[in-house]
Amino acid sequence: RIFKMIKFGTGGWRAVIGDDFTKENIQRVAAGVLELARKENKTETPIIIGYDRRFLSVDAAKWVAEVLAAGGIKVWFLNRSAPTPLVMHTVKDKGLHYGIEVTASHNPASYNGIKLFTDEGRDADVETTTLLEELIEEIGDVEYTAFDECVKNGMVEYLKNPFNKFIDDIINLIDMTALRERGLRVLFDTMHGSGTYPLQVILYTARCTVDTINLNKDAYFGGDMPAPTEETLNPLKDLVIKGDYDFGIAMDGDGDRLGIIDCTGRYIDA
Repeated sequence: RIFKMIKFGTGGWRAVIGDDFTKENIQRVAAGVLELARKENKTETPIIIGYDRRFLSVDAAKWVAEVLAAGGIKVWFLNRSAPTPLVMHTVKDKGLHYGIEVTASHNPASYNGIKLFTDEGRDADVETTTLLEELIEEIGDVEYTAFDECVKNGMVEYLKNPFNKFIDDIINLIDMTALRERGLRVLFDTMHGSGTYPLQVILYTARCTVDTINLNKDAYFGGDMPAPTEETLNPLKDLVIKGDYDFGIAMDGDGDRLGIIDCTGRYIDA
């Protein structure tokens, strides 16, 4: 069978679900990461796998884990959807060589994809992704072990409380005393994304009054683009002004982009 070339951009590999984002291609990408780790002699540490709230994300994450575990690499698997920065943070904090997030970030709901992170929690550079593309092209049959079996034999381990260190390290960078004294009223547009929980915890810890919109899990993102642009945040702008909030904040589908609406309705990008 002839496959299309899998190409990685600055935000990883993204493809239309059911077209190029298929189980076969996801397994091929996983097999490519496995060969990359072997080629770079970086198989001794686990690979953390996270996923956002898009359609097929958790399934795709399990398919990746099945291939890596069958190839002898331990997998740390998140037990709930999580933002991309959490995976990047864990790679750096735990001294891992690689991390993976299944997401298409701020792209339309018809897309999904895979982001790869390397040492220090960085986005994989062009040299790495070019090599990965070449390795994927050489992949033939892919070996994998059923996910539940990987959990039983210990090759896949669910991470316990993965958010704690991530949230604590963010809080340590913030003047929480000033925020608590200010008593902010915040409107949070979660955009149906995976960055919801950690930001809520941080805002509540800062004693903010927090109201939310678009909180439910919706693989179609309410029919809108899950991107916090000036255009997409017009509804948030209206609600911030009408509700007399101190500011509104929105995050994209995988929680690595944000936009702000100040109390006057002015849009502020990252």
